[in-house]
Amino acid sequence: MKSKTRYAILGILKTLGPKSGYALKKTMAESTAYFWSESFGSLYPTLAQLEKEGAIEPREKGARRSVIYSITAKGSVELEKWLFLPAEESRPRSEMLLKLFFSTERPKEVTCEQLRAFRARAQEQVQLFKQMAEQLRKSSSGDSLKYWLMTVRLGQLQSEVNFQWCNECLEELR
Repeated sequence: MKSKTRYAILGILKTLGPKSGYALKKTMAESTAYFWSESFGSLYPTLAQLEKEGAIEPREKGARRSVIYSITAKGSVELEKWLFLPAEESRPRSEMLLKLFFSTERPKEVTCEQLRAFRARAQEQVQLFKQMAEQLRKSSSGDSLKYWLMTVRLGQLQSEVNFQWCNECLEELR
């Protein structure tokens, strides 16, 4: 099975145009990182593999001799094929849930403090997603905007659920 990193790269190059590895990472940090992020450690080997396979090609040298990549026709076909496949579901990972699961042996106040901190982050994320949606509406248009707003909305709803869940847990522990 191929790494999904390749599709994140191909999608960004197809949607937002040619980018260097550094610019790809920065773009991910500003867009997909809330649901899909990549480290430089996985990004650069995948870029090399995609180039070797002919799915992307170096176009020019950027600042500091960085390579600017663009998607090829072969890469576009691969991306299109992947977009039509059903999404594989992945299990979420949550350190908060892992700690909570094993919290029977620690003081409730420690757990409550961690839940309050988690709740505060969730509340911040709700506001962040609202700001992201507003910024997208101001700076983007066309069909892409509709899909980008759908991803932002799910992030907002998940953050709202996390906030409510923390309140319920804190009430239960009182």
